This record gives sequence, structure tokens and C-alpha cells, in this order.
Amino acid sequence: MNRILVMLKRVLGIGLLAVILSFVAMPGFNVEAKGHKIPASPEIINLFGDRLHPVYIGTTSDHMHVYTTQESIDNLLAYKDYDGVEWDLYIILVPGTEELHKDTVSAIREGAEGIVTWLPAKSRNLWGTGSQMFVEINYPYDSNDTADNSDDTADAWATADMEYYNSYGEIIGFRREDGYINEGESTSELIELITDFINKQYDEHKIDPYSSYIQ
Repeated sequence: MNRILVMLKRVLGIGLLAVILSFVAMPGFNVEAKGHKIPASPEIINLFGDRLHPVYIGTTSDHMHVYTTQESIDNLLAYKDYDGVEWDLYIILVPGTEELHKDTVSAIREGAEGIVTWLPAKSRNLWGTGSQMFVEINYPYDSNDTADNSDDTADAWATADMEYYNSYGEIIGFRREDGYINEGESTSELIELITDFINKQYDEHKIDPYSSYIQ
């Protein structure tokens, strides 16, 4: 009996060691910037195993491609008190140039130890970064407004909880740390781009918010 227990412990120990070594020794166990090209947006799978469908919003002047997800849009459109000013969406940013791609990867890797959790995946090459963003614009938003709103602000709150995706839609890593996005020129452009998009979506899909749930 003792011999059987010893053998079982030995087999389990060897198996556990093999799993640990294969995980740690996985090639490309860090996010990579090589071979940059922008593929068609893949379906992505979040940490909860939900399959999400990216929807292209637009591109900023610094060549950052902006996506949300159809599921995120559906949630916002179903909110009966949406006022065209505040929105809460899952936003994915995809670098559109090789230089921007390398800068994004460099920013992720800088200080990543102890913050980013890397996951096994087919490819360690970065496609895009995702996070939940909440915006409250403190003036009546109008993209055609030429008035000086320099004294007004648009508060951009986002979870600094970032998910990093490869071109297969797999999460290659994530970080968990709540934070505040400081308002800046690039952030302002991003907010306007997304707000214009979602307001257009909302205008085109004004429906009774309960009709799809109550038959």
C-alpha cells in the first residue's frame, strides 16, 4: 500500500512539474510588437468566456483605430435614460501604424512585472487593448458647436483594468488597477469620436426599451 502511495505521489509530482515548466517556458511569454499588420477585427473572448463582437467606430488623427463591441452598444441602447451625454462602453484601441504599435507594446511592457498577468495563447503578438470607459460631458455636447468650451470639461473615467488581445481574439494578458484618465487633446478627440458614433446609433435605434423583453 505504501509503495502505491509513493508511486502516486511521484507521478503527480512529475505531472505537476511538467505543467509548470511548459507554462513558464512557453515561447513568446511576453507581448510582442514584431510582424505588425492590422487584420480584420476578430471575435474576442473576455475573461469570463463571453464571445464579443468588435464594431469599428473610427480612427483618431494619431492613427489609433477605435472599436467598441456590439454587446456593449446593445447594453447602452437598452438604457432608457440615455441622454446623449453620458455613456459607458467597452472600448478597444488598435494601433494603426508600426511605430504606434511598438510604442503601445513598449508602454505595456514598461513596469508590467507584478501588474500584468500573462496568459497562454496561440500568439503573443498584440492586436489591441480593451477597457471599460465611462464618460460624462459637462456641457451639452454638440459636434457642430464652435463656442469656446475651454472652461468646460469632459470627465473620462475608465478602469485601468486592461485586456490585451491578439489577432485570434484571445486575451494574451490583463491588468487590474482602477484609474482615472486625464483629459487631454488625444482623449478629447477620442471622446468626441465615440460620442458622435453612439449618438448616431441611438438616433437610428430609438425603440421602446422594454419591447424586446416583454412579448
